[in-house]
Amino acid sequence: MNAATGIESRVCLDIATRQAVGLKKYGMTLEDNPAGRVERIRHAYQEALDLSLYLKWELEKAEEESSQQEEKNNGLPNPNPHA
Repeated sequence: MNAATGIESRVCLDIATRQAVGLKKYGMTLEDNPAGRVERIRHAYQEALDLSLYLKWELEKAEEESSQQEEKNNGLPNPNPHA
């Protein structure tokens, strides 16, 4: 299997960094955490709710910026929509 490159490699690095933070903060890996299954699922769900807030905020900002760009382009779509 080839090593991850691009965004994938950066996500892998983030995971490794996050694990190090968790080990320092809690002194154990997720696997070693004695929390029960329901507690783990509840925590993951709460984290997902937080994620949805950040994503919605960013989406609204991106849509607003895209709309403003279209207005500058006299109603034509943004020629670089991924910017």
